[in-house]
Amino acid sequence: MFEAHRAAWPARENLRGRLAELLSVGMVSAAVWRGGRGFFLRRRGDQEHAVLLAVEPDGAERVLVDPMEVDPSGMTTLDYWCPSPDGTRLAYTCSTGGNEDSELWVVDVASNALIEGPIDRVRFSTVAWLPDGESFYYTRYLGPGSVDGDDPRLHRRVYLHQVGSDPAEDVLIAGRCAAWSVLLRRRVGRRAVAGGDRVTGHRPA
Repeated sequence: MFEAHRAAWPARENLRGRLAELLSVGMVSAAVWRGGRGFFLRRRGDQEHAVLLAVEPDGAERVLVDPMEVDPSGMTTLDYWCPSPDGTRLAYTCSTGGNEDSELWVVDVASNALIEGPIDRVRFSTVAWLPDGESFYYTRYLGPGSVDGDDPRLHRRVYLHQVGSDPAEDVLIAGRCAAWSVLLRRRVGRRAVAGGDRVTGHRPA
């Protein structure tokens, strides 16, 4: 009934055209600068997803992560990204089908070659690189079946990961409480891991 009614709208095509015009506006994010390189997102009006690019010191732009190249179906999204302090490596996470169950990858920025990945169970994780770009802090949920009678996704831990090493050997830093929600930040000469139980608000020492 609705389809028949809508088909009779006199301004339907005008409305369709105007909506298409408004939705075709693209976007460009602010750049993050590391080691003389800029990193930013750009989406043209005709693109489904934003593309992550690098800007070299000479101004040349290169695509680092294009979700449509990763998955032409358009079901994969770039959830998070973070370049190393010297701009030579990039950590990023992607998820598929809207499940937000991200996997983490690390690539060499100069060649775009894969260094490692995927590391699974990193839903909503951020990354805080150490100054040398060889390790980073991140968060990861416990594996399936690891928590009797509870959802392992309610049990997140903060780990220190050495690039190229087995994630199973990562150093546990914090998170021995349920449902940690963490924020990782790095500042010059300092590293901080802040967080707490999202249910109780408790902040472990």
